[in-house]
Amino acid sequence: MIDQKVFTVEKLTELLRAALADPSGLTKRAEAAKSAGILDAAERLADIVVGLVRSKG
Repeated sequence: MIDQKVFTVEKLTELLRAALADPSGLTKRAEAAKSAGILDAAERLADIVVGLVRSKG
C-alpha cells in the first residue's frame, strides 16, 4: 500500500522498477495474491445477482 500523501508518478515508477528488478519477489507476491483470492468470485457474484433478480420478478 502506498499512502496517498506520497503517491506520485515518481514514487510509483520507483516501486515498479524495484519490483520488476526482483522476479522471484514478483512470483512470491503473485502466489500470495492468488492464494488469498477467490478464483470464481465474479461467477459467484453473478449467480447471487441473478438469483435476486429472479426472486423479485
